[in-house]
Amino acid sequence: MINKGLSIIPNHNLISNVGFGADAAHTTWEVDEIANLPTQSISFPLKHPTAVTINMEAETVIDKMRFTGRKYIRTMRQTAMDLSQQGQHKTALDIWEKCIKLRPDLSELYYQKACCLEKMGNSQQAIQCLHQLLKSHPEHPPAKSFLNTLIKKYHNSSPLPHQNQQQRFLVYTMGKVGSTSISTSLKNHSSQVYDIHLLEETYLQKNSQKEHCVDGDFVLKDWLGEPLKIISLVRNPIAVNISSFFQNLDTYYPHLSPEQILQLSIEELINKFWTLDLNYPLIWFDREFNKCLNFDIYSQPFSLLGWQTYLHESYHILIMQAELMDSQKQEVIRMFTGISNFHLENQNLSSQKWYSHLFKEFKEKLVLPGDYLDKMLNSQFTKHFYSPSQIERFYRSFNDSN
Repeated sequence: MINKGLSIIPNHNLISNVGFGADAAHTTWEVDEIANLPTQSISFPLKHPTAVTINMEAETVIDKMRFTGRKYIRTMRQTAMDLSQQGQHKTALDIWEKCIKLRPDLSELYYQKACCLEKMGNSQQAIQCLHQLLKSHPEHPPAKSFLNTLIKKYHNSSPLPHQNQQQRFLVYTMGKVGSTSISTSLKNHSSQVYDIHLLEETYLQKNSQKEHCVDGDFVLKDWLGEPLKIISLVRNPIAVNISSFFQNLDTYYPHLSPEQILQLSIEELINKFWTLDLNYPLIWFDREFNKCLNFDIYSQPFSLLGWQTYLHESYHILIMQAELMDSQKQEVIRMFTGISNFHLENQNLSSQKWYSHLFKEFKEKLVLPGDYLDKMLNSQFTKHFYSPSQIERFYRSFNDSN
């Protein structure tokens, strides 16, 4: 044989086998990894190698993907499906996870894992698995259909208000995470909306005359324990601290007018910033959610998608990263609230405040020490709600500014 039987294989598929299905003679597995593969055109002129020889790296990949490895995966996959039919879903799930480690590129494995999780009653984990699948295969019809079914089922299982009682929405967040935009937008659809930052009873009692405590006191006395849809947000804690500092400038300089505050030097403001307690975002969930709702958020997983829902007692809770795009937040809130025409309107932006120019200059000149960065970004709060890659981006953004 010419060239010792070596074959030429292009880097892209030039043909696609569409003959998979139940009515086929041999290729009956319609979700086989080589079924209906997408094709690509080849580039001309062709680039010929300088020598005709075996590419051992390619040989290894082809054997894993198409021959030895494919047979092994098919055997494991069939075993998992047989176990599921026998009701042994936990054992089947272990096999699906092993298959995914071997072939993380196969969308069908994630789909079958999601099916297995749903059969085990883990709807939320199944939803996360399908989201992960759709990030790499956005046009996977079975996954899209299954996801829609699960979302409706999962969110319809949330605590319902009493008969003739309108659904109540509580936007319950730390400050400077974008809560005003959400609560204002919700009020376009419902009169039962409150936006609060605090429910800690001792604080509310001591500050009962302050305007921002009035709503918190009402919620504490009249809403807690009733069915509620609660929305909360998290944000990079360093950004929370800086934004909160400017939001409360009149509190830190009570004897100065806004015009006089604008005349303060950046050095004066930086010095004042470092005198404050900067642990606020790190302890907020312990002080509020844990103590007031009896809900330990850190005992529950948080999705890499940047949002997560929870069922706790009479509460249906949504937590989102403030860094999500507005379009993502809007879609998640629509799903969570059932308000199909919900539109997010941005409110209370720092760029529109009287101190906006001072705020910008402050951020440009503020130097963040390494120990402060580590305290904020290696905290339980940040590690729980953000992925290592997101935290690394936070580090880079502040180191670059330094």
